[in-house]
Amino acid sequence: MFRTDEIIKASKLPPEGVAMSRHIDHIYFIPILFITIVGTFHMHTALLCGDWDFWLDWKDRQWWPIVTPITTITFCAALQYYNWVNYRQPFGATIPILALGFGKWIAVYTSWWWWSNYPPKLVMRRRCSDALVLDITSLLTRNWTLTAVIGAWMYAILFYPSNWPIFGYSRTPIVVDGSLLSWADYVGFMYVRTGRRSTSA
Repeated sequence: MFRTDEIIKASKLPPEGVAMSRHIDHIYFIPILFITIVGTFHMHTALLCGDWDFWLDWKDRQWWPIVTPITTITFCAALQYYNWVNYRQPFGATIPILALGFGKWIAVYTSWWWWSNYPPKLVMRRRCSDALVLDITSLLTRNWTLTAVIGAWMYAILFYPSNWPIFGYSRTPIVVDGSLLSWADYVGFMYVRTGRRSTSA
């Protein structure tokens, strides 16, 4: 698909010129590609996952484990296909998930903690170990059908258990004014989305 060797021969570059061309690729192209993945995947997740992948009190047992894996696996599968077909690299799903985590943390600290003093722990990112399972399945089977059936199933099924150590504390039941709430629901009532604590009792 790529004709890099033919292009280098046609340009008649000396060996040091070829080495300099490779260095320019590493210095400019790879960071720009990573930032592009950060921006596009972050926008994709913000539009399709929305509040389920952002607010602590929206991370429920019903919709969060369904919506988030379905919307994130599409981007991961596209980059996994591209990396495997063109470069035979088995980390096509892990790179966009790491890029998404990087972009989400930038958004959390600049938009919420720094700008409106909203606690970062209440807009935490999820963990990305399920993307490793998708890439490992692709690496071991080397088969798109098995990766789609086994890897995608494991990606979705491991999503909730792998995030439980991070978000399990927010499911602790508490009684507030005679009503049984989870800790996350109570935080959602007390911390309105402006970052200021509610004054109502």
